[in-house]
Amino acid sequence: MWVSLNKLRVVLIVALSARAGICAQDRRPSPVTEAPLARTWVARDYGGGPINLAVAQHPKTGLVYVGNGRGLLEFDGALWRMIPLPDHGPARALAIDADGAIWICSYNEIVRLQPDATGEWRAVSVLDQAPASARSVEFLNQALVTPLGLCFTERNHVLLFPPQERARVWRSEQPLQRVWWMDGALHVTVVGRGVVRLQGGGPLTAVPVEVTAGPALDLTQLKVFEAREVGAGRTLLATARGPAVWDARGRTVRLLAAGAAFFATEEASAGALLSGGRMAFASERNDFAIFNDDGVVLKHSSGHPALASGRAQAIAEDREGGIWVAKVSGVARLQFNHVAVADAAGGGAPVVFVRRVVAAPDRVVFSGFGGDPPAAPALMPEHSTLRFELAAPTFRMDVRGRAGAEFRTKLDGRDRDWTPWTTEARREFTGLAAKSYVFRAQARDLAGGTGPEVALAFARPHQWWLTPWAWAAYTLGGLALMGAGHLLGGIVQRRRARQLEAVVAARTEELTRSNAELARLRQLDLDEKVAARLGEEKARLEVLRYQLNPHFLYNALNSVYSLVLTAPPAAASMVLRLADFCRVALERQTEDITTVGAEFDKLTTYLAIEKVRWGDSLVISVVADEAVRRATIPPFLLLPLVENAIKYGGATSPDQLQVRVSAAIDPDQALRFEVANSGTWIGPGTPAMVSSSGIGLANLRQRLQRHYPGAHVLAIEHGAGWVRVALKLAANPLPIAATVVNRDAKLEFHI
Repeated sequence: MWVSLNKLRVVLIVALSARAGICAQDRRPSPVTEAPLARTWVARDYGGGPINLAVAQHPKTGLVYVGNGRGLLEFDGALWRMIPLPDHGPARALAIDADGAIWICSYNEIVRLQPDATGEWRAVSVLDQAPASARSVEFLNQALVTPLGLCFTERNHVLLFPPQERARVWRSEQPLQRVWWMDGALHVTVVGRGVVRLQGGGPLTAVPVEVTAGPALDLTQLKVFEAREVGAGRTLLATARGPAVWDARGRTVRLLAAGAAFFATEEASAGALLSGGRMAFASERNDFAIFNDDGVVLKHSSGHPALASGRAQAIAEDREGGIWVAKVSGVARLQFNHVAVADAAGGGAPVVFVRRVVAAPDRVVFSGFGGDPPAAPALMPEHSTLRFELAAPTFRMDVRGRAGAEFRTKLDGRDRDWTPWTTEARREFTGLAAKSYVFRAQARDLAGGTGPEVALAFARPHQWWLTPWAWAAYTLGGLALMGAGHLLGGIVQRRRARQLEAVVAARTEELTRSNAELARLRQLDLDEKVAARLGEEKARLEVLRYQLNPHFLYNALNSVYSLVLTAPPAAASMVLRLADFCRVALERQTEDITTVGAEFDKLTTYLAIEKVRWGDSLVISVVADEAVRRATIPPFLLLPLVENAIKYGGATSPDQLQVRVSAAIDPDQALRFEVANSGTWIGPGTPAMVSSSGIGLANLRQRLQRHYPGAHVLAIEHGAGWVRVALKLAANPLPIAATVVNRDAKLEFHI
């Protein structure tokens, strides 16, 4: 009877317990099977290897970094970039410390990303900071940020890198599981031995921890993905067997029973602690679940296509509430509808970054993500073409699974208004002038939320030959050249003056000998033949006199002297013209014929010299058809007429002296010349206004009679303030050259 009562009591207790369990289970949240919004990337999308081993979001920039089998992947929401590691090894694990520095471990390698001069990330090995005995470690598989520094684990080693100190190492004979931080110390599971605490100010020392484990939990195989202290001596653990809690007071580790069913048949391949006390796990069979801090399943997804392509290796949550999964084949981002994006740290509008500035052709001059970038791009004068690459790390998807951002830009100093919104995350400028600019950019998400404006000031410097120092050097050099030119011009002018004096002296001596010879000839026989010879010699002597008029030469030399004192460049020009005239005028002529063109060239030189002497008081016009320049005439035939025009026209013109010289060919092939000057005619009966030898026109008539007997006309007209001397020469005595010319062509010279 007593036995029967005991059996009944046991049955009632079991029934009541079962009822209480059922009631308690009814009060728990029911798990919701949900297919989250998902976005996946494979190797061809991100340009790396298929295997991915780690994932994390940078807390400052919002960029997502993925440990890939070929290096470290960087993703800004639009573009992927591969950051190679030393020896091009895989990024097996990664961690981001409080300063924003990124640490990566690879095969026998520990790497830290450091910015170069432009701000671009560069992978630098730090394994040389570890003791020599630990530099040959292999298969580093975990990186953990702790209050003591960066911690890395390998199959038999734990390495701790304290700030500003040498690395510390602990070696185990047995294989190790992952390291985690709780109760102010590092903890690690030694396979087959249990949990140990690592402590010590010098080398790390392992202290066994007496831990009481709950059912279904083997502490000798405990694998902790992440740990977070939740207060009252309790630490929440995300383990391969599911959610667990460490109680420091009771020194117990127990699994949260509510989630035990999810891990009844297999362990989790990846796990992570999420915001709000939640946890996420991916199982070996590619199931995915989110638990609350009591171990209750909130969301569950089984066989999702985003997870079906490979075993999950690592899980991380971004600041928009999305969950990233690094897989054996690809990367996935899951977004469950229950996630309140507005509550996430970065749930607002996207913040735009200048990802990098690239100068043509492909030189990076600025990077906005490598730690603390330089204040402005360091440009060279040749950088007139720049490409600005933008990023706005936002990964939130709408109901149709779309994600991304739109951008607009403006360049102060070149643009008046903002560009239209576009999904193009870059803008290129060509032909930038050398001055200062400010590049401005904004981003907005697909919902229309506009983020703050970012401004980047920069300046394109001038070429070195356009800098103020260069202009100062040019000025000094120009002044030095002007001074040297002035000195050299003076030396050249003095040398030419001495040469001219020597020529004048030689020609004067020749004139003296010619005059003596002429005097001797006057005493010869007065017969007709001797008289003719005497007339011919007199004519030649007159030619020599016209070749060098002493009065003209004295005036020219006086003008040179005054210009040397006031305008050296003009003096130099006049000396050159005078030398040219004397060269053609004083050299001996072996022939009695020249061309009209050569004669007009001499007249032009002569008039140019007179122009320098008279200045604005003299206006000269020389006009000759191109055809008449080929005709032949006696040398210095027109010079007496031009000389008389300047001499008498200058004396009789009321204000400004005008001289016109022209030449043409008549239809009958006769040469026609005209020399005209402003002023009045001074005839034989007119009182003398200027001194005159009176032989100019007489000598001209004798020469015309000699060369053009009965075939020339010399006429003088005056009136209306002008004096015109017209000379017409028949073509027969000195025929025009046979070359056919264009009668419409003209050569004009005006001073």
